[in-house]
Amino acid sequence: MNINSPKVSVILPIYNQEKFLQKALDSLSGQTLTDTEYICVNDGSTDNSLRIMNEHAKKDPRFKIINQPNLGTGRTRNNGIKHATGEYIAFLDPDDWFEPEALSSLYKRANEQNCDMLVFDYNVVDEAGNLIKTRSMAEKTKSVSTLTDGAIFNWRDIQGRIFGGIGLISCNKLYRREFINAHNLHFANCSFAEDNPFVLGSTLYAQRIGYSATPYYNYRSHNNSAVHTVNDRNLCIFKAFDALKQILRECGLLEELSNEFDTYVVKRCNTAIKRVESKDTFEKVRHQRLSIRQNQIVDNLRETGPTLLSILDGLKLKK
Repeated sequence: MNINSPKVSVILPIYNQEKFLQKALDSLSGQTLTDTEYICVNDGSTDNSLRIMNEHAKKDPRFKIINQPNLGTGRTRNNGIKHATGEYIAFLDPDDWFEPEALSSLYKRANEQNCDMLVFDYNVVDEAGNLIKTRSMAEKTKSVSTLTDGAIFNWRDIQGRIFGGIGLISCNKLYRREFINAHNLHFANCSFAEDNPFVLGSTLYAQRIGYSATPYYNYRSHNNSAVHTVNDRNLCIFKAFDALKQILRECGLLEELSNEFDTYVVKRCNTAIKRVESKDTFEKVRHQRLSIRQNQIVDNLRETGPTLLSILDGLKLKK
């Protein structure tokens, strides 16, 4: 590790977020850890986002601005990783924000415990920033494991909840940069669930995953966010499925984790079809791209209703 490298690099993929961006950038400027760099990747914004970034960079040299044409969130985050020089990497969406002590506390724990990845709880807030709920990773994995604050674990300790326990989102995790590069971890080239392959790969390859029960991250839930937008760009969910399957194959775990993977695919299909305009196209692609078994489960779900999801989750499916 270069002695001049910052302790943490934070990567922000930014596309037309003028309404919330200032809050996100201010939360970085106000971090108690000062040995940091903030990589703002402007993904072809057409609003005032770039101006806000430039004004912030003039006041704080830790902010680095990278401009690119609109390529989507996945490729934007990958571009940020290429430019990162920190010992650890974190991700911040431009409509969210970190608590002031987040990077200092997370870096200290990850460094002391020699973590490849550190997972932490996060708050879900409404558009105005009011707390809705706190997402506890210990609570989400309690059916298969007992996570406590400060625990060190790996994927086998949460087997049965790998796809849903600690979440396949990138924002509530801190990653060792050398670990990311060693395993060529990257985001999928799509705009929906693009971070799923990156996080699954991190989870399966990590020898030491740390856990903090403190909610250092604030995730803003609003109707204009990508996960609530209804358009046919969300058909790219199938690219994410392909990337996840490839990771399982590379790790030699495709058969061992087939039940968990199938359950995850079924759940995401059930959600994704609500977020595309062309329902018939989705169904056609679904039958072409998913396995026979996965399609059968989706079809059965349509007939039996959502109660099947609770039956599937965490249980062994018949071959």
